Amino acid sequence: MDFVYDVPASRVVFGIGRIRQVPDEVDRLGGERVLLIAGGRQNKHADELAAALGPRVVDRIGEVVVHVPATLAVAASERTEQSGADLLVCLGGGSSIGLAKAVALRTRLSILAIPTTYAGSEMTPIWGLTDGGRKTTGRDRTVLPATVVYDPALTMSLPTDISAASGMNAPTVPWLCRIRFDSRSHGANGSTIVVATASSVGTRFVAPWNRAPLFACC
Repeated sequence: MDFVYDVPASRVVFGIGRIRQVPDEVDRLGGERVLLIAGGRQNKHADELAAALGPRVVDRIGEVVVHVPATLAVAASERTEQSGADLLVCLGGGSSIGLAKAVALRTRLSILAIPTTYAGSEMTPIWGLTDGGRKTTGRDRTVLPATVVYDPALTMSLPTDISAASGMNAPTVPWLCRIRFDSRSHGANGSTIVVATASSVGTRFVAPWNRAPLFACC
């Protein structure tokens, strides 16, 4: 049997109160100019984190949207380049981490992720962008966070329904990996791009929360 097992890995820091270690982790990554991405739901924690990082935070993006619209990714990338940031720090769920990945894909900056839900995006090299109602996903090691800080206390403020839905995301991933990919192509930077629809069993599945096609890339 011959095979190659090549799995990119992130540094994982886990524990209650570990968000206080983020400045040290930023130092470890050599970050001197941080762009902070955090949605409105995380304002309290984001404010505390920004205060801890002090003048190293050169800009802060608070607009995050599910499925990362391409227009938002472009605007965020432009702000990142204008700020002269050398490290992306994202705090929040899949939308915040997804936006950080979209920015990293364009700017090639490293990511330090601080998840507040159970989405799991922080542990994959998969990015996704939505444009014109169509979602494109791909793999690029650049978007895999260099460091992930898990602080369980950050999940305690999640509404019960969101916490339950987010927790159910993990066991669905193996099933979603059966999805047939309709087309593949390669981006200009060499990353693999996958445009997928959930049609492997002859049915077009629809996500109930927004009636949009359900996409996955595994």
